[in-house]
Amino acid sequence: MIKNIAMLTLLVMHISAFAQKKYTNPEKAEKLKQLFPNAIIASSAYNSQYTFRVNAQGLQVEEKEKTDLISLESNIKYYKNVYYNDNVDLTHGSARYTSGRGKLKYDKIYGNYEVDGIFYSDAKVAHYNFDMLYESTEVTFRSTCLYKDPKYLTKVFLQDTEPVHKRNISFHIPDGVDVELVEMNFEGYSITRTEEKKEGVTLVNFSCEQLKKLEDEDNSRGILYHAPHIIVLSKSYTANGSKKTVISTVDDLYNWYNSLAQKVKVDNSPYAELVNQLTAGAKSNEEKIKKIYYWVQEHIKYIAFEEGIAGFKPDAPQNVYNNRYGDCKGMAILTKSMLKVAGIDARLTWIGTSKIPYNYDLPSLCVDNHMVCTAFTNDKMFVLDATEKYIGLGKNAERIQGKEMLIENGDTYIRKHVPTHTAEDNLLLRTENIQIENNNLVGEGSLLVKGETKKNILYLSNNTKVEDKNDLFNYLSVSESNNEDKVQVLNAPDSNRDKPLELKYNYNITNRISEFDGELFIELDWDKRLSGAKIDKERKSAYAFGKKVMSKTLKTVSIPKGYKLSYLPEAVSFSDGEIMVNVHMKSNGNTITYTNEVKINNGLILPEQFELWNTIIEKLNTFYGDQIILKKI
Repeated sequence: MIKNIAMLTLLVMHISAFAQKKYTNPEKAEKLKQLFPNAIIASSAYNSQYTFRVNAQGLQVEEKEKTDLISLESNIKYYKNVYYNDNVDLTHGSARYTSGRGKLKYDKIYGNYEVDGIFYSDAKVAHYNFDMLYESTEVTFRSTCLYKDPKYLTKVFLQDTEPVHKRNISFHIPDGVDVELVEMNFEGYSITRTEEKKEGVTLVNFSCEQLKKLEDEDNSRGILYHAPHIIVLSKSYTANGSKKTVISTVDDLYNWYNSLAQKVKVDNSPYAELVNQLTAGAKSNEEKIKKIYYWVQEHIKYIAFEEGIAGFKPDAPQNVYNNRYGDCKGMAILTKSMLKVAGIDARLTWIGTSKIPYNYDLPSLCVDNHMVCTAFTNDKMFVLDATEKYIGLGKNAERIQGKEMLIENGDTYIRKHVPTHTAEDNLLLRTENIQIENNNLVGEGSLLVKGETKKNILYLSNNTKVEDKNDLFNYLSVSESNNEDKVQVLNAPDSNRDKPLELKYNYNITNRISEFDGELFIELDWDKRLSGAKIDKERKSAYAFGKKVMSKTLKTVSIPKGYKLSYLPEAVSFSDGEIMVNVHMKSNGNTITYTNEVKINNGLILPEQFELWNTIIEKLNTFYGDQIILKKI
């Protein structure tokens, strides 16, 4: 019996070793481990081929992808997604062992995107998943997609979801087809571009090696700012001796966008009476705009489209109104239609948010990902983005400030930039007067908030439970407190879009003063602005705060009777026109004034500023770790 069990065990081990040998490549895996030490899976070779063809349907593009994956650990459950939609057909997808020996079992799941149970676009995904049981298992994944309209092929990334040893991208462009390939973020990468012409076809090839996986860093502007990619501009083609335009200029791009908007059948009747009610008694067009704009913000739920979705036609405004939800296009066209009922000059406007670094010099669908409404009255222009729920008229969200717009103007268009705001428009101002009583800090203060932070606070406070709302305002008053501390908010901040948010409070805080040998050691700043903002020296992309930064804290502490000032922490001061940090304490007789000012004009720390920035943060942390010392007289 024991002998039979031993023989069976040996047989299983033999079969397992045989299977492992069939599917694995230890030598290749070891090499990839050296190249990508933190990876659990890598691609030894990743090839993409884009073939342009003119046929009876016009110009189409076939995309063939092939990637040779190898596991660098055992027991990996892996999945590969292929995206497609009504304009891009998925014609093939498969996974197999690279060796060709044995059959790899994998599951295929096809589905639509949805948000909150609402199917909000034509986007679909094919999800392939399989197991890679043994370390160094090699699997080849292939897919083929057909772009039925070349305008939807906008950009090709060199990196993938896994690190790639050898990468190759080729474009096969026949004579009579005008395609421009624009290189983006190639600096710092050894990417080779070659071109050759053979039998009426131009072959453009891009190749490179040792690419890290495609991923975004925290607090980044987005991968389009740093990831190497190719923008594909399919401009025109010749068929049957006639030149056909795809998108060759910004005029073509606008004409296509506008043609889709013109196909929308608008029926104003469902909301005409509401518009009359909203604008009744309004003393100016600007007041009419405000009332309609705020109504759409408050009553229409925003359902977001993902970037890259091939849905560019706005829904009818009456549908958005009746459904009480819509994407940015639906909210923009509803805002426009309601304003026009009120007699306001309002227009649809295409725009790319701050995640997109391009402008309309590139005639491509990848230039924009958003739609707003622009209203004109009395020589004033108002950019109305109703997806921003708590932003006032005349103010613009950080994500669109300075971005170029394409504003409808009948058969032509207007190119303008969204007005920008300054760091002062995002002011966060805290003022406190503090007494020392029984070794506690007893203070009264106010917090004034503008801009992006105000917008975010209003969103949180109006979309949360009452108890959570109270916790939010307590936290804004005193960010660090314990059960023995007493924090009281003296007012319920008004949700007024047109005014700064102002919070008034008082507190009695323990554990901020230590007494030893006749001296008081006082910790005055528990917010410690920027204390955790040191940037990793390995970081590649600019560090983005998400807004222009302007904060100022002013605290005045009265020195109690029987004590005198013995020591103040050393000040930290720096200014170069883009970054300003001014943190210091000053004695004014019987009081100590603490000032903490931070200003970052563009809300960005660029890679070349990292070393300087980290030096500033180190000095700040030293300051925060220090304490005021009062000595008993």
